[in-house]
Amino acid sequence: MPDGGVQIDLVAVGRSYGAGGARLTAQKKCDLRIGAGDLLAIVGPSGSGKSTLLQLIGLLDQPSEGRILFEGLDVAGRGPCAYPDAPA
Repeated sequence: MPDGGVQIDLVAVGRSYGAGGARLTAQKKCDLRIGAGDLLAIVGPSGSGKSTLLQLIGLLDQPSEGRILFEGLDVAGRGPCAYPDAPA
């Protein structure tokens, strides 16, 4: 990224619920890079995983697989309360 701003990377991130034959895939594995100043639109039909993706990016949910990187630091599974000094 040329300006060196904040960067969020999703690397093979997916989210599933349940186990075995009752397993439901809410978010298929995906890769995504968001840089400082990027404008991002997440669009798709109902049930396509938009809300799940936003919850993963916002650290409100944990991925079943893959990594979420914030400025290179793996933050998957830490949640927003793990960063008390973060700006609101």
